Amino acid sequence: MYCLEGDYEYTDSGLRLRPGSFYMNPKDHPHGPTMAHERSRLIEIYDGPHYYEKPEYHTDETIGDFLAKD
Repeated sequence: MYCLEGDYEYTDSGLRLRPGSFYMNPKDHPHGPTMAHERSRLIEIYDGPHYYEKPEYHTDETIGDFLAKD
């Protein structure tokens, strides 16, 4: 995650992202909770699926082929 503007915090760890900050969050590491202290613009890049299994709140329509198995 790269912060373009704002002040964005991972509240459990106290990590704050401000303009120019970069944060790499490894797989299976907590991805929240978070809080924006002001309007924030971030770029997030994912290198794999969010989930091992489709969460109950998603349907095939909302998640598409994201977890399709070969």
